Amino acid sequence: MKDFHLDENILLAAAARWESQDSERTQKIKSVDKGHIERAESGERIAKRIDYILAKTRSKSSKSISIEAHRATEALTREAASGDPGPDLLERVIGETRDFLSITFLSDGISASRSVARITTRLADGRVAFGTGFMVSPDLMMTNHHVLKSPEEAAASFAEFDFQIGNDGSPMTPRRFNLAPQRLFFNDADHDMAIVAIEPRSQDGVALTSYGHCPLIAEEGKILVGDPINIVQHPEGERKQIVIRENRLLDLPAADGGRFAHYEADTEQGSSGSPVFNDQWDVIALHHSGVPKRDSKGNILNVDGGRWKKGEEIEWIGNEGIRVSRLVARLRDARPTGSEPALLERMLELGAAGAGRERTEPTTSPIRQPSDSGGTDFGVAADSSSPASHSSTRPSHTTRFHVADDNGAQSVMRITVPLNISISLGQARHVDTVEATDDEVSGAEERKTRSGKGASRRPAPDYNRRPGYDSGFLGVEIPMPKPAAAGGGNGRRAAGDSQELKYFHYSVIMNARRRLAFVSAVNVNASAPVQFERKGKDEWFLDPRIDEEDQADNEFYADNPLDRGHLTRRADAAWGSDEDEARKANIDTFHWTNCSPQHEIFNQSSRADQRGLLLWGNLENHVMAQAERDLRQVSVFNGPIFRNSDRSHRGLQIPREYWKVIAYRTNNGIGAVGFILSQESLIRNLPEEDFVVGPYEPFQVSIASLATRTKLDFRILAEKDALARPDVNESFRRGEPAILPITALEKIIL
Repeated sequence: MKDFHLDENILLAAAARWESQDSERTQKIKSVDKGHIERAESGERIAKRIDYILAKTRSKSSKSISIEAHRATEALTREAASGDPGPDLLERVIGETRDFLSITFLSDGISASRSVARITTRLADGRVAFGTGFMVSPDLMMTNHHVLKSPEEAAASFAEFDFQIGNDGSPMTPRRFNLAPQRLFFNDADHDMAIVAIEPRSQDGVALTSYGHCPLIAEEGKILVGDPINIVQHPEGERKQIVIRENRLLDLPAADGGRFAHYEADTEQGSSGSPVFNDQWDVIALHHSGVPKRDSKGNILNVDGGRWKKGEEIEWIGNEGIRVSRLVARLRDARPTGSEPALLERMLELGAAGAGRERTEPTTSPIRQPSDSGGTDFGVAADSSSPASHSSTRPSHTTRFHVADDNGAQSVMRITVPLNISISLGQARHVDTVEATDDEVSGAEERKTRSGKGASRRPAPDYNRRPGYDSGFLGVEIPMPKPAAAGGGNGRRAAGDSQELKYFHYSVIMNARRRLAFVSAVNVNASAPVQFERKGKDEWFLDPRIDEEDQADNEFYADNPLDRGHLTRRADAAWGSDEDEARKANIDTFHWTNCSPQHEIFNQSSRADQRGLLLWGNLENHVMAQAERDLRQVSVFNGPIFRNSDRSHRGLQIPREYWKVIAYRTNNGIGAVGFILSQESLIRNLPEEDFVVGPYEPFQVSIASLATRTKLDFRILAEKDALARPDVNESFRRGEPAILPITALEKIIL
């Protein structure tokens, strides 16, 4: 007997969400049918969609983009030179009829469909249950929580690829792969999602990698209301089938954090866990439920109009899936079970790479994203194979989309392109020349701003006399952590034969690819005669010892909630035997090499205190107070945790987490503690203005685990770790990760 993992509670919840959106959804579709997409979607989402398609067409990995979009992209630069690209750019890029596709649409669809498999679960009573799943990395499959509710269910399941009809009309030989929850398993009921590892070879020896995978691209802009959708599925556990193009996205309701997507399509029981694709064959949602028709009392109806009973056919009126952007956001916080948690990180990195949205160097005209409070910037990449560039020999400009709603209110959305153009949509349609605003500096003025010339305070000119971090500061040799891999893991040699950039009382090691520091290390002497206090306006400086393009400067911080966050805190380094020494050390902390993009709440202690948050300063002060009281000296090491899946803002990838290690002296010798602090919930919605602070707390972690996360060599620090002592909580000794939430300073283990 067959079952299809039907969950009545999910059906009822989906129906309630659908019914609550009836009026708004109907109005949106009417607007789309009349050709007024700007009334169905926000200007921001329209701009993101145009940007997405333009980037796809300019990329060597371009997929099934419409012929009209290709033509529009090819003509864009040429027409922009005349300052008049025409008022129909939106229709030309998105596609007014959306009917004519590149022939690669078919081959791309076949390729994507290979990653889809039927999931069969052996139930205890001898029955089997069916669902659908698809590969999201070479090792991991995604499906619904209600398909795989536990590792035990996953262990009793297998995935069948090639369960379909072949090109000759005959059934193909299905390949069965056992699921491997012992390697990795994670599921989440709220997002109705499950991720599970699969054995690398089928029961008859076929390699799993031959079926490919569909990356989970978190970036928005993949689809608009009214756009076609395609679903590859195993309805009712039958052979693989597809619904294609004669279905469309109906709504992305804002309720529940914008988690769900509503769409037309033919699905059945057993389709749960199917990928929902756009016309470029990127996954836009995880299908999890049909929407049943209900009567006035809320009862689900069968196809004959009567009250539905289990085993009867349901009257379906729509479909619901969970949006990929929300799934990825949840997975970034996931703590999977199994022996290979790094598989999840690899999956996220593949999704980020699959977006094809790396900052690139154009082959014709450089692209810069200027800062302007009047709109949101969306960069257009010209050649995804080119290295990153942040210099400009010609000015670049911005396409501004003036979008009017039904009441005539206008908003401005912008897309950065190499030349100066402005396009309007809807009722506000017109063509203008965009003038540079006061904060869009270029040329000599920009260089002056970036380098700090003309500032009221200047760093000491002789960089060779800076002592840097003192490894013997605490009376025991504690080397500065350095990248463990040869070549510094994309770090670039800074000065002379050393990667270490020395300043007064601290040093940094840069990651040239990310333009941020791997690590910043400082000696803190709270007993020094002079503690320099902050005075006047902050001025930041480029370090002349390394290339400017290897330092993330002010263009990434202006006009948004990102602060210029010190890695080595100003107060930690700004001490000395006299005022001159303390003043020099204070100014030295304002080098861009010691700066990192941190949300203002993350970086500003007063704003954090208002929310009851613990930040680095709280942790350092507590550790110092518990250390040898008459010495009041510590060494502090900190930096970002770099991931390829970190989201980009203005071309700079923003770290989601930061780490800190504090070494201190006690009467018993040297001790050390490690921490992680996350700003994921704060930066998730950049560049929007409103931020919702979610769960937010630091964690004490083992320094050995930090070495794994950061690829830095901590050596003696790991040996001195408080969590490595035999007297610490025995649960850490049983192979469980040493992760301790710090809800109060007294929770810190020293």
